[in-house]
Amino acid sequence: MTAMQRPFVAVVVLVYRSSDNKVLIGQRKGVLGEGAWELPGGSMEYGETFDTSCQREVKEETGLDVAGIRLVTAKNIIFEQAHKHFVSLFFAAQCVDADPVPKLMEPDKSGGWVWTSWSELRERKYSPLFGILNDLVDEYPQGPWLASSSGPA
Repeated sequence: MTAMQRPFVAVVVLVYRSSDNKVLIGQRKGVLGEGAWELPGGSMEYGETFDTSCQREVKEETGLDVAGIRLVTAKNIIFEQAHKHFVSLFFAAQCVDADPVPKLMEPDKSGGWVWTSWSELRERKYSPLFGILNDLVDEYPQGPWLASSSGPA
């Protein structure tokens, strides 16, 4: 197995707003899955903890700060067309600000960020959903930040 064949480890962060339990999603741009709606996240950097990686990715992509980071699940994702393999660790995290306004920090990678309810995601109001988000709305009917640590609600 060459280094190019080895999986990447990525964090995917469901950022929720405690005032109304809405979640933050962004529209992919200029990358695999262009136009699909996704959660903030990306590859871990050498030496990072899970919390530090989640905080960095959310800050880099949205300008927001998060706390209360909790592991929800792990997914094995293979993009055959791109010859990429990701082990994606999915976390839920609460936005620190009471009235958070996400910023478009990476306009080459995202079309912007919106707050939406979990039920709107389950109804596919935002379509298409990208990879892991599509699976999660089916696996966690109430939202993964509300699920017990033992599994889906």
